[in-house]
This record gives sequence, C-alpha cells and structure tokens, in this order.
Amino acid sequence: MRIGKNKLIPSNITGLLQPHLQQVAIETLQVCCLLLPPPNRRKLQLLMRMISRISQNVDMPQLHDAMGTRMLMVHTFSHCILRSKKDDDLNELLGTRLVSFILDHHQEILQVPSYLQNAVEDHIKHLQKVQIRYPCTDINSPAPMYTFCQQISSKEFEEQKVTVSEFAITELLENIVEDKILSVKDKRKKLKQVSKLSIF
Repeated sequence: MRIGKNKLIPSNITGLLQPHLQQVAIETLQVCCLLLPPPNRRKLQLLMRMISRISQNVDMPQLHDAMGTRMLMVHTFSHCILRSKKDDDLNELLGTRLVSFILDHHQEILQVPSYLQNAVEDHIKHLQKVQIRYPCTDINSPAPMYTFCQQISSKEFEEQKVTVSEFAITELLENIVEDKILSVKDKRKKLKQVSKLSIF
C-alpha cells in the first residue's frame, strides 16, 4: 500500500479512523486491498495474521524494554505495509494508527465485501442464462439466405430422370451383391425384384 503523493489510501484517512466512521473506514480499506496485486494481498494477510498471533501470545517474553509487543510489531512493520517512495511522505503517527486499525480489523478488511461478491455472482448468473437471439433483432448476424429451385426444360427433366434412376438402380444392385449378411437365396430374390423394375 502507498500513502502520500502516489497514494492508494487517501492522506485524510485519519478522519475515517474515528469510532463513528469505523465501518466506512473498513469498507474503504477493503476496496483499497482489492486493488493490490494478489501476491501482495496474500503477503499482507499473512503478515497481519502473524502480527496478531504474536501480539496475543501471553507466553511470549517481552521483546522490548520500553514498548509492548503489539506496538513494537506495528512500529516495525508499518514501513513495510505502507511503502512510500520518499520517507517524508509517510507520517509516522498516521502510519502507526492506520496499521493498528488494519491489524484490529484485518480479518474483515482482507475479505471481499459481501455486496461486491453478491453483485459479481448475480452478474455471472445473468451471463449464464440462455439468451435467445432472433436474426432480425441481431445487427451482427448475417442476413438469412434463401435458395429456390431453378426451372429446367422438360427435355432436361427427362434426361435427368433416366440418368438419376439408372444410377440409383446400379447402386442398389451393387449393395445387394456386396451385402455379406444376406444369403445367396435372399440375394437372388432381391435381384429378381430389381429386374422387374422398368425405367421410363
């Protein structure tokens, strides 16, 4: 996360850290964290979990004489969490308060807001529905192609009738002869039936 001139978090975030604006601050930080690259977001999540566990461990010995464990952890990692190109851009007090707030609410801040999750799920459901498109309403669809029969002369019709019929009978005879399932008796019977056909 960055704060200051090149900021991801507004510099007036301290106003949002007031108790009555806590939910607004959480929602703002949720959106800010969603803008982080996934590996950075995961590292922030692990770091917050580690700081939280170390701070809550009562069996851990005192790490610093003048500072409590939680404050030491916040102070140590605030520069890692709130990176800034220039050290002058980072207000020490603001950084400490912001990291403390993130630490207190890290489980809520680092999860996807429910309203956003619901909106995405609704959008995916909408996209998955079968949508019927009619060619007349779709601008990008190609115009339907209609084909018609071409009129031919009676002489051409007679020629086609004979040639097409001859071809069909020849094909039928070949199929009967080459059929391996039919017995010789059945093949003769069928060939007799075909021989009775006459082509006009």
